[in-house]
Amino acid sequence: MYFLPHLYDTADYKVDVDPRDIEEFMDHSSMCDPDFSIDFEEFAEIIMSELGLHRPTNVKEGFDLYIQLIGYDINVLPPKSTYYISDHCFAECQLSTPGPNILVKEVSYRKFKQIDMENFRSDIVSSVLCNSEWTSLEELAQCYDTTLSQILDKHAPVNTKILTVRPRVPWFSLELKKLKISRRKLENVEIEITAG
Repeated sequence: MYFLPHLYDTADYKVDVDPRDIEEFMDHSSMCDPDFSIDFEEFAEIIMSELGLHRPTNVKEGFDLYIQLIGYDINVLPPKSTYYISDHCFAECQLSTPGPNILVKEVSYRKFKQIDMENFRSDIVSSVLCNSEWTSLEELAQCYDTTLSQILDKHAPVNTKILTVRPRVPWFSLELKKLKISRRKLENVEIEITAG
């Protein structure tokens, strides 16, 4: 409210603040990075646009928005006054948004790179497929399928893995993905250095 006097009609109540009060506030609070307010504003805009809500332009709309948020799955805890500076105070409340629905799917795969090609070739050459005479195309096709499947299962068995499929979120950009990949590479380098 202190930073938005035009919205909350508090412009008439602005009073000069004693620098010692500001210093004491800084000592007792955990301040966010200067860019945090911009990031939070973007996050709030995304959530509000997904819910079909608009930015409030006056006090009544601000309270209406608060009431609407309570009606959604967003848990809005009641605001509380935390720290007083002059005749103003900071009002804090916690918002907890619901997490996305997480889907789980099972994926099958083979490790083709781990196949020993010499053994693989020798198994194919010594198989029934290469050592028999075929008169029927259907028999050849069926033998081809079964023989190669058996040999492949021997050298690269089917593995299954359960994956968590997470929906894309609008704030996770390509730049963040690149940073996450580079962080993981640096973590692996650190593990190699400490282990070696």
